[in-house]
Amino acid sequence: MARLVRDDHRHIKKVAVVTDSHRGDTAEHLASHFVSAEIRHFPAGEQDLARQWVVGGAQ
Repeated sequence: MARLVRDDHRHIKKVAVVTDSHRGDTAEHLASHFVSAEIRHFPAGEQDLARQWVVGGAQ
């Protein structure tokens, strides 16, 4: 993961964090300090919506 952040994070536009854990919000907040990607937390039951958002089909 650290290598991805160091080398490739500028190429990633969106990251979907899909989990029902309250740590998803924390991960979203912390990761935003290290990557330039837009990060959004989705509940575990919304995997399809998260996937659509990442590829640009949903807002």
